[in-house]
Amino acid sequence: MLSFYSCKRLKFSLVKTKVLVVFLFLSQQLFATNYYSYQSGLWNNLTTWTTDPSGTTLVGSAVPANTDNVTILDGKTVTLSANVTTIGNSI
Repeated sequence: MLSFYSCKRLKFSLVKTKVLVVFLFLSQQLFATNYYSYQSGLWNNLTTWTTDPSGTTLVGSAVPANTDNVTILDGKTVTLSANVTTIGNSI
């Protein structure tokens, strides 16, 4: 049987765990980069992506990483040449 003190500690530990999970989720979203299709091409090609929301200027091109936000703009086609190994992307 748990004592009153043990129950309080357990409850406090669960609250700390929930706070930590929420913090980790939010921190991933805070550090996510927004990528937009610059041109049609392969997912893993640097020149397929830009950080310019209009998609007209090649700026900050990189392949989207874990938890990055990806927008494929109208008229652009992004092709997967292999399995994408990133997780948590918002497309």
